Parts: sequence; structure tokens; C-alpha cells
Amino acid sequence: MFFEIAEMNFDVVVLVVLVFFVAGTIKGLIGFGLPTVSIAILAAFLGLIEAMTLMLLPSLITNLFQGLAGKYL
Repeated sequence: MFFEIAEMNFDVVVLVVLVFFVAGTIKGLIGFGLPTVSIAILAAFLGLIEAMTLMLLPSLITNLFQGLAGKYL
């Protein structure tokens, strides 16, 4: 499975970047939605397992940043 993700072509990389940009914008506006939006869109193109695998690190990083930066959350 890792090798399938590692061998993505340029079109898939652009799609992933655009999906994360849209999902990150939604999370920035309302405070949640990065995993929901990105997994839903990516699963339609890449499959659920691949979408969940791609979401692990970005979701962890954004949640840690939001938790540490927001004093009153």
C-alpha cells in the first residue's frame, strides 16, 4: 500500500494538494472539517484506505497546532 502512494503521478499529487488546500481553508474558517472534507473527496478518487493513510500526518499536525495555539479552545 505504501508503494502505491509513493508512486503517485503528477495529476494525483495536484489533486491531493488542492483537496488539502480546500479542506484546510474550511478548517481555518470554522475550526473543523479537514479530515471530513479531505477523506470524502480523496476516497472518491484514490480509495478509502489510501485517503485515510494520506490524512494521518496533516490531521495530527493541524490538530496539534490548533490545540497549542488556541488558548481558549
